[in-house]
Amino acid sequence: QAHRVVSIADRNSSPLLASLKQTLESDEEESLVSLAVVRAAQSDPARLNNAYPAWIASLCDDDELAVKGMFKTEDHDWVIVYSGADRSELARKIREVFETLSSQRSREERSQSEQAFVAGVATVIDPTSSFQVTGLVDGAWRCLEAAQLQGPNAVKTIQVY
Repeated sequence: QAHRVVSIADRNSSPLLASLKQTLESDEEESLVSLAVVRAAQSDPARLNNAYPAWIASLCDDDELAVKGMFKTEDHDWVIVYSGADRSELARKIREVFETLSSQRSREERSQSEQAFVAGVATVIDPTSSFQVTGLVDGAWRCLEAAQLQGPNAVKTIQVY
């Protein structure tokens, strides 16, 4: 199923923050909300402008992962809001997608635009009523930056409180 992608300026954009607040408030039972930020680092940004690349679809078509929102920043970061997916299973799923992409690239002839992926994931479990969604956003982007330092196909996660 294709999810509607909302274009946002950056991580402080109100549609993203509103989606996170709504997701946190709508979970009745144990509340488990994760935010994943995925960046494709490559030398050819034109290929990055796909409206909905297949690798993004594969991060959303898992029955275990309930996607509550999908966003794309002006810097071409893909931002996905998940409900009910803990950070370890989400990281495992993202790594599987990255490994699939890497093996596809190694089978194809290598192009000039070498593509590497990195991701940051932040999760909150049963947040208090005073929980600020910006903590989730900041955590995901900090993990993304740490993954970039680690290198291609890295995924970093954090649980925020």
